[in-house]
This record gives sequence, C-alpha cells and structure tokens, in this order.
Amino acid sequence: GSDVALGLPVMENLLASGHDLVLAAPTPGIREISQALSSRYPRADITAMQIDLRRQETWEKDFWTDLFRQHGIDAIVDMSGIIIDDPKSGLTFEAINYKPVPAMAAASVECGIDRYIYFSTLGAASQEAEANARQSDKPLTYAGSKRKAELALQEFSGALNSFALRPMTVYN
Repeated sequence: GSDVALGLPVMENLLASGHDLVLAAPTPGIREISQALSSRYPRADITAMQIDLRRQETWEKDFWTDLFRQHGIDAIVDMSGIIIDDPKSGLTFEAINYKPVPAMAAASVECGIDRYIYFSTLGAASQEAEANARQSDKPLTYAGSKRKAELALQEFSGALNSFALRPMTVYN
C-alpha cells in the first residue's frame, strides 16, 4: 500500500531515518514513486515491486517467505487495503484487506522478522466491526476486514511483535 496518501509520509520518514525500502503495490505507479524517492535519497536502496493482492498466491505464506528472504526484509509496514468493495473485479475486502495479512505474518515469523506494523482503521474498534470480523457467513465490511486482519496478527503475538495503527479516516 505504498502509493496511498498515508504511504508517502511514512516512506519519507523511514528514508530520512536511514532505512532502505522494498515497496510493493498493485499499480505501475509504484515504480515512479520509487524513482522519485531514489532521487531524493540517493544513498538508500529502494526496490519497487508490482504485486496484485487479488492473486491467490499472495494469500499463501510461501509467496511472502520467498520475497522476504530474497530482499532481506527485517520489518513490515503494511499499509495495504481498499475502501470500496468491488467483487466483479476481485477487489474485495476479504481478498485485499484480510487474506494477505495472516500469510505475511506467518512468513515474517518463519523469516525471523519480529516487527510488523499494520495500518488498520479507527472503525475496527467498533462492536459492528468486531462482530463482522468473527462471522463467516456474511461478507466483510471495510472495518470488519481490518479488524479480522488485526485478529489474525494477534494469533502470532508470541512470535511476532505486531502493532495495529488505527488512523482516522484518511480518504475523502
């Protein structure tokens, strides 16, 4: 989710602190963002990858394990997500906001990554989101999908230092 409104300030702060980045996003624009950042931070190693979270392989631990090992990932800042559910295109809250998270968390543990920061939503704190996240017979709502991802991360709490940030609405 590195090409969204919230992503750029996070990337800028990480780069200014001396971190290298591996950026993953579904749009080709991620390469332009990477190039612009590279020109501003020439000493940083910035890699951009186009990854479509609708692909079922991204819901599997092995996909992320290979990627994390290949790039020497030592921390995850997960800002992925959609705010509009579009089942016809495969852009569903379940597919994008939830399913990759447990796979990335399991891969993080397998690769010895102990830091996972997950950008959720303030709405995930609601009773409605909690109920929706725990139901298997109804489609996930936006807040429910983010809460379900938070719950998945909690299952790894003994092996993974994870934190869910719940910002207020970012999108207009």
